[in-house]
Amino acid sequence: RYADRVVVEHGLLARSSRTVVVGRVQYVCVQQGIIRQLIGYAEVSAQVVAAPGEAGGEPSGSVLLHPCVRLDEVDAFLSEVLPAYAGVLDGAELRRLGPVARRRAVVRAVLWWPFAAAIVGGALWLFGLSGLLESAGWLLRPVLVAAGVLSVVLLVVLLFDALHAWDAARYGHTARELVLVSGGLTRLTVVAPRARLQRMRVSQSPFQRRAGVVTLSVRTAAGTSDGLELRDLPADAAD
Repeated sequence: RYADRVVVEHGLLARSSRTVVVGRVQYVCVQQGIIRQLIGYAEVSAQVVAAPGEAGGEPSGSVLLHPCVRLDEVDAFLSEVLPAYAGVLDGAELRRLGPVARRRAVVRAVLWWPFAAAIVGGALWLFGLSGLLESAGWLLRPVLVAAGVLSVVLLVVLLFDALHAWDAARYGHTARELVLVSGGLTRLTVVAPRARLQRMRVSQSPFQRRAGVVTLSVRTAAGTSDGLELRDLPADAAD
């Protein structure tokens, strides 16, 4: 790390390096897939933006800072490469979503289930399963049983993802940063400095209005919006 920039180098067989100007970092994202959640590791990346009118220089987008760091060492790692983001995750008072958000997450999962099952069934039909059943009628019952089992498994996965996402969702802030935690099977923890926020939007569907919750989304100058949205926050908390 230099005074105003960080050099990131990674790779095993093929190594690559990239220089990141600290002043162009819009926010930091800590990402955990389901495997990393189980073993306590995370991927740390930074969203950067190019300078106005710059050509052939540093592009906008996500820059991988560390592919696999222990979750309890993320803060120490940030203190070395991006000191401005150090201590934010421990210093922010993060709040959980309420029971209303859990109920709405379950309802969305159940509503998605028939559509997902229909898409899978339609794909199997198009790939020739219909012709196979015409020539081998004895396969009909096993296929229907297998389809029923798969649809139940699909429903369980959707419900697990919805409940896991609700249980993991957090929101909070410090004096200078906004922190959002979202996602189920893939969890995203975003630390966004208030000075980098370009706009903030609070929206409500008719169903959310009746439940007293909103969807909060923020944007920075970076083109991506991964992790910058949280659904079903209490309306008073969003305000």
